[in-house]
Amino acid sequence: MAHDHHHHHHHGCSHDHGPEAPLDEGAQALSDALKLMFRVLKLVMFALVAYFIFSCFSKIEENEKAIVLRFGKIVASSDAGVHEKGLLFTFPAPMDEVIKVPSEKEQRTLAVDGLWYYQSEADKAGTRKDRLGETLNLRRDGYTLTASDGIAYDNDALESSFDYNLCHTKWMITYNIIDPISFVGNIWDGTEQGWQKVDTLLVSLLQNAVIEESAHRDIDWIIWDKPELFKGYVQEGFRKKLKELPFEIGIAVKVALIDKVVPRKIKPAFDMATNARSDAKVYQTQASSEAQSILDNAQATAKTIVSNARAYQKQTVLAAESYASSLKSIHETVDKDALKAGSVGSDAYKIAYGDLLTVVKEQFFQEMLRDVIGNADEVFVVSTPPGEKSEFRALLSRDPKIKKKKKTKQQQGQPN
Repeated sequence: MAHDHHHHHHHGCSHDHGPEAPLDEGAQALSDALKLMFRVLKLVMFALVAYFIFSCFSKIEENEKAIVLRFGKIVASSDAGVHEKGLLFTFPAPMDEVIKVPSEKEQRTLAVDGLWYYQSEADKAGTRKDRLGETLNLRRDGYTLTASDGIAYDNDALESSFDYNLCHTKWMITYNIIDPISFVGNIWDGTEQGWQKVDTLLVSLLQNAVIEESAHRDIDWIIWDKPELFKGYVQEGFRKKLKELPFEIGIAVKVALIDKVVPRKIKPAFDMATNARSDAKVYQTQASSEAQSILDNAQATAKTIVSNARAYQKQTVLAAESYASSLKSIHETVDKDALKAGSVGSDAYKIAYGDLLTVVKEQFFQEMLRDVIGNADEVFVVSTPPGEKSEFRALLSRDPKIKKKKKTKQQQGQPN
């Protein structure tokens, strides 16, 4: 009943317009305010929806790839989860996060000066001349130790010497990301500090590779003889260390040896040693070429002597053989003629044999005399007729005609 009463009372007062008007104005104002709030709310909601939709799209540029993290884990679908150039739709943060990685065409370079001697900014800029003869500062300067074990390597003959030296080297690492999922999943969090972590890891692994490679190399080999080979071995060692990491980091690396130098304090001594080495090489080369030419000449001379000796041997043997056969035939003739006088062993045979031999000897003597006189330029003939005093005659002539006459005279006078 109370309710009814109240209702009627209200209804009854409606004739009194005075106090009703301000109430209507208040309601109107409230209604307007509510409408405005709804409008603003609509706008805010629209803006939120627009932002929500807008934040679901990411643009991937030509030189980058994208990886999506959902609640911090990589979303790898059938297409391996690496997104190429174009628009990418994802859920908004904090559900999804897009990490953009440089594509494999983008090379990143990293200077490695940790094994080089300390240089101030002025030194690096080249405004101040590099100070030679400066003492090594172990706290500031980077270096590696070389300690060749005296074993020959790369088929090069190496004197068995032990080498303990210091060496400064400067390097450059060039790398590109070939597996973005491994890279983001295991080593890079997408931030600038993240790049510093990657760089620190790579520098430390490279420096270890250089230290290990230097530890059984000769400083001459590193600096003068085979720096390219040294660089190759360091690169090999560096790649091996990356493979040995407990996780895959998805990058391909290349290494360059920018500079190499002996400690500045002892560089002049090293230069002298280097010059001495190159001089020694020159002298060795000269000496070995001289030795070779002497050997070649000696061998040629020896060959000539041997072939001459062989020819002479052949000639002598042939001459002896023909002489022997002619003597044999003479002996046979003498024997035949002697047999006419009597049988072998009889006195008549012996006398005839002796007489025939004397004739043969006389013939030989005459032939020899002819040869000797024929070859002589000057001839002295000493002739002594029987029962007379010795007499000396000299016939001197260089005229071949007279020589011939004289020869005939000699032959005529010979039987006397």
